Amino acid sequence: MTAIVTSATGDLIVMVGEEVDGAGAISGITAAYSLPGDEGTFTEIFSTAGVGALAISCAAPPSDNDKIIFYGMLDDAGSVQIRRWNITADTLDNISPSGLGTKRVSALVIDPLNSDNMFCTVDEDEDLLVTTSGGTSWSSANAALGLAPTALLALFSTEFFNEVFIAGNSGGVTVQFSQDAGATFTSLETPDLATAANVVNLEVRL
Repeated sequence: MTAIVTSATGDLIVMVGEEVDGAGAISGITAAYSLPGDEGTFTEIFSTAGVGALAISCAAPPSDNDKIIFYGMLDDAGSVQIRRWNITADTLDNISPSGLGTKRVSALVIDPLNSDNMFCTVDEDEDLLVTTSGGTSWSSANAALGLAPTALLALFSTEFFNEVFIAGNSGGVTVQFSQDAGATFTSLETPDLATAANVVNLEVRL
């Protein structure tokens, strides 16, 4: 899996993807960036050998042009699920929730007005976590989603801060909706998704 984002003002193109060995097996991951106009040249941000076939992705905080967030399973020891790249300083911070071990962060969303506010889902635990401190600490918003989450959307504006959408698989693909910041969810009618393999992205038109 490969994910590509641009920094908030489009100054950088950032990519994270899986490396494949000569036998076609996934052997690690690499994150790199390119400057607009020079898309054929990428400079490595970090790489990790030995990470298995786990989904990885990245996100750019709209309110902060100096940060990129990587998430998934980002090291072979299973201790890094979320990593923040500080672009100007060229430093990496591990802002993973504590105690996840080898579990994977499957989805993450960032408040467009304040990059300290984030939600993330943990695949194996089927739970929803939230931080308001830029990842310094995380707390549980919902510890029993009842599905393996694959996509997440939160409406962070003042009016809609509590509204969260989540998609995943619980014996069939489902989309659920919360109006209390993820504490409780209601399943939305999604008959067209009954035979879908997965949902990888959610959008809402306001």
